[in-house]
Formats: sequence, structure tokens, C-alpha cells
Amino acid sequence: RRPFCVLGSKYRGDKWYDFIKTMEIPLLNHINGNAIYNVSHMIMNLMVSQLEMEADQLYNFIPFDLRMGQMWVEGSLGLVDNMLP
Repeated sequence: RRPFCVLGSKYRGDKWYDFIKTMEIPLLNHINGNAIYNVSHMIMNLMVSQLEMEADQLYNFIPFDLRMGQMWVEGSLGLVDNMLP
């Protein structure tokens, strides 16, 4: 009922169990691409704008749900000052 950015669940595939301890945080915590995205949420708008800006860069080769997980981790850990240049 509250405003949300992404409503979904973390990927829970069983193919990762053998090497899960070697995986990076964004991959472990990314939301499954089959989710509900609130395109009116401020954070979602920032992430979509960033994805659009990265369309001609190497980041475009990363699946959108994983890239959004990377952006979330980067912002949460303070690794980037501002998502948009």
C-alpha cells in the first residue's frame, strides 16, 4: 500500500548455490526482472534516466535488472555522489 519503487523478489535460482560465496553484492541482491516497476517513483525515474544515458555505453550490455541492482548498491554505499552526470 505504500509507495514503492520496485515490487518483486530477489532472484532465488538454484544454479548459484555452488559458487554463491564468490558472487558480488549487486548480483546477489538484484530483483528478478519479473517485477512491478512504479514509473512514477522518483528513484525509478532516476534509474531509468541513467539507463537511457548509458544506452551507448558498455553498461548497456548488462541486463537492466542487474544494472539497477548495481545502481542501488552504488547509491546505498555512497560510491557515487550523483547518479546523473
